[in-house]
Parts: sequence; structure tokens; C-alpha cells
Amino acid sequence: MLWRSPDTIQVGSSRGTVVCGLSAREQRFLSSLPEFISPESVRADARAAGLTTAQARSVLGRLRQVGALVPGHLPTAQDEVYWERVADLPQERTRALRRGVVALVGNGGLTGPIARLLARCAVGTVLLRDPTAQDLVKELEDLGVRTTTPRRLPDLVLTVEGQVIDPLRARRLSQLAHLPVTCGETAVRVGPLLGPQASLCVTCLGLWEREADPDWPNLATQLRTLPAPVMESLLSQQAAALAVRAATDALTGRGPIWLGRSVELSALDPVGLERLWDPHPECVCSQVTEAPPSEAPDPAPAQPGDQEAEAPGTAPGTASAPPDAPGTVSDAPDAVPPTGPALSPGPDAPGAPSAQPGRTPGA
Repeated sequence: MLWRSPDTIQVGSSRGTVVCGLSAREQRFLSSLPEFISPESVRADARAAGLTTAQARSVLGRLRQVGALVPGHLPTAQDEVYWERVADLPQERTRALRRGVVALVGNGGLTGPIARLLARCAVGTVLLRDPTAQDLVKELEDLGVRTTTPRRLPDLVLTVEGQVIDPLRARRLSQLAHLPVTCGETAVRVGPLLGPQASLCVTCLGLWEREADPDWPNLATQLRTLPAPVMESLLSQQAAALAVRAATDALTGRGPIWLGRSVELSALDPVGLERLWDPHPECVCSQVTEAPPSEAPDPAPAQPGDQEAEAPGTAPGTASAPPDAPGTVSDAPDAVPPTGPALSPGPDAPGAPSAQPGRTPGA
């Protein structure tokens, strides 16, 4: 409680709620309240301030009306204490994170920092694709994080890409929420969030890059053959934190802010370059989305050897056992709907990238 004037107080600091028209006794009563209010503390503080219990409850009712007083228990975890200040029911956020399953694909220098931060942010299950990361798996398990999950697809696949997004893998992941983290030579790009709820796909990103640089297809083909670049340690930690921020947003229902949005970090631009992406008009994904149901093309039949076809013997709507070792996630999960929170475009609809023209990642 912060005093503003003789009849006005503010509840909270940076996102404070102003309550006006208070008497001196009501101000004294509110100023003495603990962070967690019980019936006993209300009666005691009301008596000390010279108010009746009914008057005290009336004042608390005013706080409840403006959202400054919410039901629930006193948060104890560090993150819950913060989120209690900026959102209702922070415990629900924690439960969503503990239920969440994130598949982490990639073996670059960002994989370890991202996995450890996911564990610190209370994400319940982290699946590692890299079979050589046994030490990291043990470290996560020691922190109480599950590294295997029976017959369940991940809520989010976070891929750590070297230089450019792998288009084949991105297409195989098109039925899951997919967050690419692309490590260029001098910069790291987080996002945009792809998947069934996104209005654009990985092909759209490549087409916009070609708009900015006609030779981009030739460059991208060569960049995919290069090893992941060495990254500055400070940039690595900053990029890992931003990637985990986007991942936890996706798990807790805030994923729409990453649909059509990416942020590119570098040592020369530490605050990040935000880019907004639209579906590319030449991409088939936007044509299919905009076509009426009667005009939408039928899906192509599965061909023998097609890696995206559903595995024989797999019931529709169920996940087949991953082909990799236990505790890992396949690059090509069966095409079934994700089990995580649904992502729908929010009011911040992605804008056209023409305002900030596409450019080669890391340039």
C-alpha cells in the first residue's frame, strides 16, 4: 500500500491500482493489512484503525471490485510471487507448466542453457533429441524434471537450428506447436511460433527472405551444410532466456503473442529486433487457408515410404511409439493434434514484414 494523498492510496507499485475517497481511518486500516488477508487479521486491523468489521469489509469490497484483492493462497515460489502481481491465479500457470511437455531438438551450444532454464521455470517434462546428452538428462532428472513420457506427443517442440531452419523437419512438425531458435553467425532469432494455429509456415519465411534477397535460396542451401556457429557466452544466455520465455508463454496460453512474431538478438542489438511476419501470398498454405471449404484441395494420398504417413497399426488420434531411444522425441511425430493449450490469434495480429524487410538471419 502506497500513500498518494490524504484520501488516496495505491495498491502495488509498477502496476498499482489507485483507490480514492478514503477516510483517514480507512487509509490506516488498508496500510496495516498483510499481503495475505485472513478474517482474523481483518477484524484485528479494523479494531486498531477504529473501524467496525462491516466498514472494513466494505473497504475490502472496493478493492475487490477494482481487481486489487483476489482469492487464493499466498504464493511461495519465486515465480508465483511475481506472476501474482501481473496475472490472476498464478498457481494455474504453475500447474500448466508442470503438466507441459517440451521436446528440445538440437545439439548446439544453446541446448544446455535452454534445458536448464526450462527446469528452473517448473516445466514438468523436457524430452531431449540428442542421444549424446546423457549427462544433461541426468542433470534434469536430478532437478525433478521428467525426461520421458509414455505415448504422448509434446505440447511444444523447440528446435535449436544452425544458420537456417531445417525446412523438412519443420514440415514434419507442422501438426505440433513448433518454436524455432535459429543461431546465425552474429545473431540469434527466436520465433515465430509455427504450427496448426499459425497463419504462416516455414515456406513463407523463406519466401519473404527471398523477397529481400533474390539469392537467398542459394545461400540457404549452403548454410544448411555448415556447422552451428560459435556464440558469445552472454548472447547465448540471453537467447536461451528469450527462447524459454516464448516456450513458457506457449505452454500457459500466451502463445498467440509469438504467432507471426520473431525477435532477433545480437551483441550489437541487445534489445532485439522484432519482426512481424504475414503469410506469403505465393505460399500454398495461405491459398489453402483462404479457399472456401468446397474449393480447398483434397490432401494428397500417402505414398509408400512417405515419412509423414501414419504408421501402420496406429489408431487414428493416437501417438505411435517414438522410433528413437526412450526419453527422446522423433523429428517426425505422427500427425495428430497437439495436446497442449490451444493457440488462437490474439488482437496483435501479425503485420506485413514489408515494414521491416526480411534479411538474412545473422546479417
